[in-house]
Amino acid sequence: MFCGVDHFKGFKLTITGMARAIEKTVRDLRSQVVREACVTIAAMSTEMGNDFGSLGEKLLLALFSQLLVNVKIMNLSAHVCLRRILRCTQYSKWLPIICEQV
Repeated sequence: MFCGVDHFKGFKLTITGMARAIEKTVRDLRSQVVREACVTIAAMSTEMGNDFGSLGEKLLLALFSQLLVNVKIMNLSAHVCLRRILRCTQYSKWLPIICEQV
C-alpha cells in the first residue's frame, strides 16, 4: 500500500485477518467513523488492486447495507467506496454478491 508496505511479509494475511474489525467500522452508527472506514477501504482497493478481492468479498455486504441508511454522509461514503472498489479491483466471486444486492 502506501510507502510499499504491501511488500512486507504477511501484510495481506494481516489485513485479511482484520476484515471483521473493518466490517464493524463500516456498520457503525457514527457517520464520521463510517466515512473514514469507507475512505480507508477505497484507498486499500486502489493500492492493492486485484489482491484486494478476498478482503473486499467480506466487506461488500456491509457497504451495500450502508446504501440503505438515511444518513446522507454514510450513504454517500458507501456509494463512493463501492464505485472505487468496483473500478480498481476485478474479482470474479463478487458477481453473485452484487447481483443479489441489486
